[in-house]
Amino acid sequence: MNAADFLNQLREQGVKLWAEGDRLKFRAPPGVMSIDVKEKLRLHKHDLIHHLNSNITVAHTSVNRLPDESGQSPPLSFAQQSLWFLQQLYPESNASNEQFVLRYDGNADFSELSRAWSRLLQRHHILRTHFNIENGEPRQCVAPDGATLPEPLDWRSLSEIEATTRLQNLASREFSMGFDLLSGPLLRPLVCLLPANETIILVTAQHIIADGLSVPLLRRELAEYYAQPGKSWDQPLHQFADYARWEQNSSNAEWFAQEQDWWRNHLHGISGAPVFAGASKEVAKPRSARFQFEIDATLAEQVRSMATAERATVFMVLLAAWRAWLSLSLSADDLLIGTPVTLRKDSNTAGMLGCLVNNVGLRNSLSADRSFRQLLQFERSELLTVLDHSQIPFERIVEAVQPERVLGRHPLFQLMFFYSEQEAPTLGFSNDVVVVDRDSFWDMDLTVTDYGP
Repeated sequence: MNAADFLNQLREQGVKLWAEGDRLKFRAPPGVMSIDVKEKLRLHKHDLIHHLNSNITVAHTSVNRLPDESGQSPPLSFAQQSLWFLQQLYPESNASNEQFVLRYDGNADFSELSRAWSRLLQRHHILRTHFNIENGEPRQCVAPDGATLPEPLDWRSLSEIEATTRLQNLASREFSMGFDLLSGPLLRPLVCLLPANETIILVTAQHIIADGLSVPLLRRELAEYYAQPGKSWDQPLHQFADYARWEQNSSNAEWFAQEQDWWRNHLHGISGAPVFAGASKEVAKPRSARFQFEIDATLAEQVRSMATAERATVFMVLLAAWRAWLSLSLSADDLLIGTPVTLRKDSNTAGMLGCLVNNVGLRNSLSADRSFRQLLQFERSELLTVLDHSQIPFERIVEAVQPERVLGRHPLFQLMFFYSEQEAPTLGFSNDVVVVDRDSFWDMDLTVTDYGP
């Protein structure tokens, strides 16, 4: 994708972009500037500034991607279909559970907080969605009303250590509990009052109704509803069900075939067999342990400096470093590492809650004579190329490549890299996670949260 095409895409998403000297400035609707959009913005920076300073006009077309259709119950999106299948295959697994904490800096007014939560569920149908079987196929079904928040657990008299321990135990217990996709609800909030005047909502959800980028979107809206209880809010123009219908209706056989051919060629030679010794033919038990660590400020600054010097990003530097370590540890020089990319590509989906994510594989063959800087440049090139082919559902990639399949293991790749940037609090609300042991679809994953300089 060249700079002109990227400018077109940004403008279609409602992004205003301008140059101030050698700096690139933008104004964007909430939720538009996802990780992969920021990656491209940083990497195309010089070309974009050149375009803007040269007064080059780029054609802009507005596409109505979400037609308003009625009739039978909404279908599942491609991502939801995958998660539905996995839940039928592993009904006891909690690998599809998501969990996060919404924190309010202060003793929140519980009545207003509960009212704001109900308004959030009322506006976003996906948060009230469960599934029915119609003519043998799963379909989305929206419950008429969203549940209010349960009465809070009052831990204000405890020490901070005791409250932290209780929260850890509560998070582990909640995460271990599954969801019934047919009856719902698929969202489970718990409110806790903590020492030092802090109120939190521990939210556990089925991934089929929410992804990682839904969390900051949800947090921002909840903060606004809580801060402005008397304000009237319009309903969203589009719901997740509209996206699912659009996705199904816009499927083009020729486009699918072209994308599958690209992935088939790109991943030629990848067997998909598990990379860990002794695991190749065993049925995996999807259980994992989590280990948490921090990168100190000095090393973090070195990572950022290298990213800037190499016209790369923190995401790319850390992915290249992890790949180098994995290659050395596993004696493997052609590893496929998965990562999620967002499907929020325009203004209609920028603020949409739901599971709008697709997994793609990143390939970067190592050789003994390649320096780390060269490895990083290959990582950069690979990511930018793959992002241009990231819209095809992962299941169609698997269908095209036909890798070796092992029951209980994720197809095509078993290594996963997650990266997110922590946003500043909104009106006193912030979000984070409690690290708990959990089931996993992958043999190993690395999750990085970037809290900024």
